[in-house]
Amino acid sequence: MNAESKGLLIHIGADTSNDETLGIVGPVFHDNQFEFIPIVETMPRQGAPTYRDIRCTSRQSSPYNRNLSFYVREPLEQKPCHYDPNPEGFTYSEPPDARRGKQLLRLLPDDFIFFVASLAQYSEESYREVDTSTIRRHQAGQMTKYLIGYFKIREVFQVDTSATEQSRHYSIRIARNNAEIDSSMLEAVEPQIRINAHFLRPSDRFICAVGNRIGMKGQQRLSLLLPEAIPLTEGWPFKPLPFAERVYGKLNYPRGHKWIPNDLRPDGLQTLLSRISELGE
Repeated sequence: MNAESKGLLIHIGADTSNDETLGIVGPVFHDNQFEFIPIVETMPRQGAPTYRDIRCTSRQSSPYNRNLSFYVREPLEQKPCHYDPNPEGFTYSEPPDARRGKQLLRLLPDDFIFFVASLAQYSEESYREVDTSTIRRHQAGQMTKYLIGYFKIREVFQVDTSATEQSRHYSIRIARNNAEIDSSMLEAVEPQIRINAHFLRPSDRFICAVGNRIGMKGQQRLSLLLPEAIPLTEGWPFKPLPFAERVYGKLNYPRGHKWIPNDLRPDGLQTLLSRISELGE
């Protein structure tokens, strides 16, 4: 982190906004282990992964060899999912003209992006039935916001992809100045970009924030997800807990994004990074 670094908190994943966001949220366990559940993919390619195809990542789920379909039941478990961010890819993308895409364009190298999600406390009763409506009923009024992941920005790119039956074409340029990308950087970031959900669509134009895999203590990270979710809010209307108030001030956080530091909390970024460092990240 340098003196000019800033952080973007952005809300991701399943929630109760509409059918595309599933109408349910991921579980958080008693020890703050959690499962990140992505939203539904609206522009699926042939062979796009469904919730049945994605393995759970928490220590609470792994002994049972679970896929996300354990937490996303009928009739949603067979839908293709928009796996962005892909925890192993250290990228996050949005359309350039969307509000979120415009926020990504403000990020510079050495800035940070932080991922916030709605989660609800896990209970066995919620998942005893085979349909999603049971989960939705048990989660009603139980959702709060958590910080679930982050990465440090390496660079932000504009990516254009198109495909025909015979071939696929794409271009990658540095978004902040529309500059060509040199061969050494392309070699480093192209594998990350190629597994981003927007790149995997039949065709798309998007802003892609690419991160490095180095943690707060200089270690190599295998996933952008945190080992534990950090609670940020109470329930609706999602007033900040004392820790979150030290990060971004007395601001509710139902969805959307927030920038840190801000005028309310000029030391908010350092406060958040210190807490992440305590988790070994």
